[in-house]
Amino acid sequence: MNGGYNGYGTHNFFGGNGGTNGNGFDFEDQGTFVRIAHRNMRFWDWNGAGDFMYLQSGTVGVGGQNTGYKFFVNGNDFAVGRRYTNDWFSNYGTAGLYNDTYGNSFYKNDAYYGNWKIDSGNAINGWNGIRFTNQELTLMMGTTAGDRSCGIYMNGVGWDIYSDASRNWYCVGNITTNWSDRRLKKDFVQVEDYDEILNGMTAYRFRWSDVGEKITSGAVKENEESLSLIAQDVQNVLPGAVRVNKAGASLNTENTFDYLTIDFDKITPILVEALKHTRQELREARERLDALEKLIAKQ
Repeated sequence: MNGGYNGYGTHNFFGGNGGTNGNGFDFEDQGTFVRIAHRNMRFWDWNGAGDFMYLQSGTVGVGGQNTGYKFFVNGNDFAVGRRYTNDWFSNYGTAGLYNDTYGNSFYKNDAYYGNWKIDSGNAINGWNGIRFTNQELTLMMGTTAGDRSCGIYMNGVGWDIYSDASRNWYCVGNITTNWSDRRLKKDFVQVEDYDEILNGMTAYRFRWSDVGEKITSGAVKENEESLSLIAQDVQNVLPGAVRVNKAGASLNTENTFDYLTIDFDKITPILVEALKHTRQELREARERLDALEKLIAKQ
């Protein structure tokens, strides 16, 4: 060991020459603290691990030479306490977040935007769920292969919204969708062509095709019987009551969604006007019948 002085304090070197170009350790007395200096430092394990810590150019590498980060770990590390960061938490490669206690994980499923995946190792009664901070609502998903059931569960009470494996939706309470307030509308014209509109529609009993089963991902089955109108018929006489349903499964690589659905709420006003007209005709027929009966009674 040798010593020196550069105006700041005493320098003690061992293992070689000191200074920025030396290969020894430099213990520098800075008055209120002692600084240990070395050009490049590696910690060696004689039991076979070799170099297991690197100190170089203001960076630290554990288990491997630093790749340019302030702190680099080649392998697993373990922290008992919390970790804090004032920046983004980034994962390298295809890794994600994993909980050793419960076996749950959260990770990117593929390279496309938004395709994140959550796996749960400990499902309860066949369900996985995400509980929010209010401790009352849980977003639930079925865990059985092919099970599409899901919903929002009120903890300790029951389902608020539920979709079964056949993709039928159930809800506790009313579902409010369309706007009907007069203050939101203008240019009112009473419907008078209800006969023409209704005559252009035909109710059919039918069986679903194989395409219907594919589009609905099995919500309906091929050859399953049903009863409804035909969207193309409705579109010819009431275009505003027909729209493209984009919720179906795509059957081509272009992801074309052009299968039609009927907004039956738009048909209800037509039925109201037709029913009013029918009731008026019945009243008039009753009045004529009453008058005829009175005339016959006088004879």
